[in-house]
Amino acid sequence: MSVAREVGTNVPRLLRAVDRLGLSPERTRGGTLRLASDDVAALAQELGVVVPVADLRRSQVQVLAALARAPLGLRSGRAVARAAGLSPTAAMRALRDLIDLDLANMRYETLAEGSARNVPVVHANVTHPRWPDLAPRLVRVRPRRIWRAPPRRVPARLAHVFWNAPIQDIDLAEHGPYVARRVLLDGDTQALAWAAGVLTAADWSEAARGRGLDPRRRALAENLAASA
Repeated sequence: MSVAREVGTNVPRLLRAVDRLGLSPERTRGGTLRLASDDVAALAQELGVVVPVADLRRSQVQVLAALARAPLGLRSGRAVARAAGLSPTAAMRALRDLIDLDLANMRYETLAEGSARNVPVVHANVTHPRWPDLAPRLVRVRPRRIWRAPPRRVPARLAHVFWNAPIQDIDLAEHGPYVARRVLLDGDTQALAWAAGVLTAADWSEAARGRGLDPRRRALAENLAASA
Protein backbone atom coordinates (compact mmCIF):
# COMPACT_ATOMS: atom_id res chain seq x y z
CA MET A 1 0.00 0.00 0.00
CA SER A 2 1.52 3.34 -1.07
CA VAL A 3 0.30 5.15 2.08
CA ALA A 4 2.25 2.68 4.22
CA ARG A 5 5.38 3.49 2.22
CA GLU A 6 4.62 7.21 2.48
CA VAL A 7 4.62 7.19 6.28
CA GLY A 8 7.32 4.54 6.53
CA THR A 9 5.36 1.76 8.19
CA ASN A 10 3.98 -1.67 7.34
CA VAL A 11 0.46 -2.48 6.17
CA PRO A 12 -0.75 -4.27 9.37
CA ARG A 13 0.29 -1.30 11.52
CA LEU A 14 -1.40 1.08 9.08
CA LEU A 15 -4.65 -0.93 9.10
CA ARG A 16 -4.70 -0.98 12.90
CA ALA A 17 -4.36 2.82 12.88
CA VAL A 18 -7.21 3.11 10.35
CA ASP A 19 -9.46 1.13 12.73
CA ARG A 20 -8.24 3.02 15.80
CA LEU A 21 -9.03 6.40 14.21
CA GLY A 22 -12.42 5.22 12.96
CA LEU A 23 -11.63 6.04 9.33
CA SER A 24 -13.90 4.74 6.57
CA PRO A 25 -11.81 4.54 3.40
CA GLU A 26 -13.28 3.41 0.10
CA ARG A 27 -12.24 0.11 -1.45
CA THR A 28 -11.38 -0.37 -5.09
CA ARG A 29 -12.70 -3.35 -7.04
CA GLY A 30 -9.44 -5.10 -6.28
CA GLY A 31 -9.99 -4.62 -2.56
CA THR A 32 -7.34 -1.93 -2.09
CA LEU A 33 -8.15 0.81 0.40
CA ARG A 34 -8.41 4.31 -1.05
CA LEU A 35 -7.66 6.96 1.57
CA ALA A 36 -8.58 10.63 1.27
CA SER A 37 -5.85 13.22 1.78
CA ASP A 38 -7.31 14.18 5.19
CA ASP A 39 -7.18 10.51 6.22
CA VAL A 40 -3.53 10.27 5.16
CA ALA A 41 -2.73 13.39 7.20
CA ALA A 42 -4.48 11.90 10.25
CA LEU A 43 -2.54 8.65 9.85
CA ALA A 44 0.74 10.55 9.56
CA GLN A 45 -0.04 12.27 12.87
CA GLU A 46 -1.06 9.01 14.52
CA LEU A 47 1.88 6.93 13.30
CA GLY A 48 4.52 9.53 12.55
CA VAL A 49 6.47 9.65 9.31
CA VAL A 50 9.70 7.67 9.02
CA VAL A 51 11.91 7.81 5.95
CA PRO A 52 13.93 4.66 5.18
CA VAL A 53 17.67 5.07 5.78
CA ALA A 54 20.17 2.45 4.67
CA ASP A 55 21.62 0.36 7.53
CA LEU A 56 19.39 1.94 10.19
CA ARG A 57 16.30 0.49 11.83
CA ARG A 58 13.07 2.47 12.08
CA SER A 59 13.61 3.30 15.76
CA GLN A 60 17.19 4.42 15.09
CA VAL A 61 15.97 6.80 12.38
CA GLN A 62 13.33 8.19 14.75
CA VAL A 63 15.86 8.85 17.51
CA LEU A 64 18.46 10.34 15.17
CA ALA A 65 15.81 12.65 13.69
CA ALA A 66 14.81 13.75 17.20
CA LEU A 67 18.43 14.60 17.97
CA ALA A 68 18.74 16.47 14.68
CA ARG A 69 15.76 18.62 15.71
CA ALA A 70 17.42 19.46 19.05
CA PRO A 71 20.48 21.66 18.40
CA LEU A 72 21.00 22.05 22.16
CA GLY A 73 20.88 18.28 22.63
CA LEU A 74 18.60 16.10 24.77
CA ARG A 75 19.52 15.45 28.36
CA SER A 76 17.81 12.20 29.31
CA GLY A 77 16.49 8.96 27.93
CA ARG A 78 12.96 10.14 28.67
CA ALA A 79 13.55 13.35 26.72
CA VAL A 80 14.83 11.31 23.77
CA ALA A 81 11.81 9.00 23.97
CA ARG A 82 9.35 11.92 24.06
CA ALA A 83 11.03 13.70 21.15
CA ALA A 84 11.16 10.53 19.05
CA GLY A 85 7.65 9.30 19.90
CA LEU A 86 8.98 5.99 21.25
CA SER A 87 8.84 4.06 24.49
CA PRO A 88 11.82 4.72 26.81
CA THR A 89 13.08 1.16 26.30
CA ALA A 90 13.02 1.37 22.50
CA ALA A 91 14.52 4.87 22.53
CA MET A 92 17.43 3.88 24.80
CA ARG A 93 18.19 0.78 22.73
CA ALA A 94 18.26 2.86 19.54
CA LEU A 95 20.34 5.57 21.21
CA ARG A 96 22.98 3.07 22.35
CA ASP A 97 23.17 1.73 18.80
CA LEU A 98 23.59 5.24 17.36
CA ILE A 99 26.38 6.02 19.83
CA ASP A 100 28.12 2.77 18.85
CA LEU A 101 27.80 3.83 15.20
CA ASP A 102 29.24 7.28 16.07
CA LEU A 103 26.08 8.93 14.72
CA ALA A 104 25.34 10.32 18.19
CA ASN A 105 27.52 11.28 21.11
CA MET A 106 27.04 11.98 24.79
CA ARG A 107 29.03 14.60 26.63
CA TYR A 108 28.83 16.34 29.98
CA GLU A 109 27.81 19.99 29.90
CA THR A 110 27.56 22.55 32.66
CA LEU A 111 23.99 23.80 33.00
CA ALA A 112 22.63 26.46 35.33
CA GLU A 113 19.91 24.74 37.34
CA GLY A 114 19.69 26.86 40.44
CA SER A 115 23.39 26.04 40.75
CA ALA A 116 25.86 24.91 38.10
CA ARG A 117 25.62 21.17 37.40
CA ASN A 118 27.42 18.84 35.02
CA VAL A 119 24.82 16.73 33.25
CA PRO A 120 25.04 14.27 30.33
CA VAL A 121 23.58 15.66 27.11
CA VAL A 122 23.12 13.67 23.90
CA HIS A 123 23.72 15.25 20.48
CA ALA A 124 23.56 14.12 16.88
CA ASN A 125 27.07 13.84 15.44
CA VAL A 126 26.73 16.35 12.61
CA THR A 127 30.41 15.89 11.72
CA HIS A 128 29.90 12.24 10.76
CA PRO A 129 30.81 11.54 7.09
CA ARG A 130 27.24 10.31 6.47
CA TRP A 131 25.59 13.45 7.81
CA PRO A 132 25.30 15.38 4.51
CA ASP A 133 23.30 12.45 3.12
CA LEU A 134 21.32 11.83 6.32
CA ALA A 135 20.23 15.41 7.08
CA PRO A 136 17.78 15.86 4.16
CA ARG A 137 16.13 12.54 5.00
CA LEU A 138 15.90 13.19 8.73
CA VAL A 139 14.17 16.53 8.21
CA ARG A 140 11.23 14.60 6.68
CA VAL A 141 10.81 12.39 9.76
CA ARG A 142 7.94 13.31 12.09
CA PRO A 143 7.23 11.74 15.50
CA ARG A 144 3.85 10.18 16.13
CA ARG A 145 1.31 12.21 18.04
CA ILE A 146 1.24 11.54 21.78
CA TRP A 147 -1.29 13.54 23.78
CA ARG A 148 -0.07 14.91 27.09
CA ALA A 149 -1.63 17.37 29.47
CA PRO A 150 0.12 20.73 29.02
CA PRO A 151 2.56 21.61 31.82
CA ARG A 152 1.40 24.19 34.36
CA ARG A 153 4.59 24.93 36.32
CA VAL A 154 8.12 26.19 35.76
CA PRO A 155 10.62 23.34 36.31
CA ALA A 156 12.87 23.72 39.35
CA ARG A 157 15.97 23.58 37.16
CA LEU A 158 15.00 27.01 35.75
CA ALA A 159 14.49 28.68 39.14
CA HIS A 160 17.50 30.94 38.53
CA VAL A 161 15.62 32.70 35.70
CA PHE A 162 12.86 33.65 38.18
CA TRP A 163 15.26 34.36 41.05
CA ASN A 164 13.02 36.94 42.77
CA ALA A 165 9.71 35.11 42.28
CA PRO A 166 8.35 31.94 43.96
CA ILE A 167 8.20 29.57 40.99
CA GLN A 168 5.72 27.30 42.77
CA ASP A 169 3.17 30.12 42.43
CA ILE A 170 3.72 30.67 38.70
CA ASP A 171 0.92 29.09 36.64
CA LEU A 172 1.73 28.92 32.93
CA ALA A 173 -1.95 29.12 31.98
CA GLU A 174 -2.33 32.42 33.87
CA HIS A 175 1.17 33.89 33.76
CA GLY A 176 2.41 32.85 30.31
CA PRO A 177 3.28 36.38 29.08
CA TYR A 178 5.20 37.04 32.32
CA VAL A 179 7.15 33.81 31.89
CA ALA A 180 7.90 34.65 28.26
CA ARG A 181 9.19 38.09 29.23
CA ARG A 182 11.44 36.77 32.01
CA VAL A 183 12.92 34.12 29.74
CA LEU A 184 13.53 36.66 26.97
CA LEU A 185 15.24 39.10 29.32
CA ASP A 186 17.39 36.41 30.94
CA GLY A 187 18.50 34.87 27.63
CA ASP A 188 19.27 31.42 29.10
CA THR A 189 19.27 29.06 26.12
CA GLN A 190 17.89 26.11 28.09
CA ALA A 191 15.05 28.27 29.41
CA LEU A 192 14.30 29.56 25.91
CA ALA A 193 14.21 26.01 24.53
CA TRP A 194 11.82 24.94 27.30
CA ALA A 195 9.56 27.99 26.94
CA ALA A 196 9.38 27.62 23.17
CA GLY A 197 7.80 24.20 23.70
CA VAL A 198 5.23 25.13 26.36
CA LEU A 199 4.10 28.74 25.86
CA THR A 200 1.39 29.83 23.44
CA ALA A 201 1.54 32.26 20.54
CA ALA A 202 -0.55 34.69 22.61
CA ASP A 203 2.01 34.55 25.44
CA TRP A 204 4.88 35.45 23.12
CA SER A 205 2.86 38.12 21.31
CA GLU A 206 1.91 39.87 24.55
CA ALA A 207 5.51 39.71 25.76
CA ALA A 208 6.68 41.23 22.47
CA ARG A 209 4.33 44.20 22.98
CA GLY A 210 5.66 44.92 26.46
CA ARG A 211 8.09 47.70 27.30
CA GLY A 212 11.77 47.23 27.96
CA LEU A 213 12.62 44.67 25.27
CA ASP A 214 15.39 45.58 22.87
CA PRO A 215 14.73 45.06 19.13
CA ARG A 216 16.58 41.72 19.07
CA ARG A 217 14.54 40.23 21.92
CA ARG A 218 11.32 41.67 20.51
CA ALA A 219 12.04 40.05 17.14
CA LEU A 220 12.75 36.74 18.89
CA ALA A 221 9.41 36.95 20.71
CA GLU A 222 7.59 37.66 17.45
CA ASN A 223 9.31 34.72 15.74
CA LEU A 224 8.40 32.41 18.62
CA ALA A 225 4.79 33.62 18.45
CA ALA A 226 4.68 32.88 14.73
CA SER A 227 6.01 29.35 15.20
CA ALA A 228 4.02 28.41 18.35
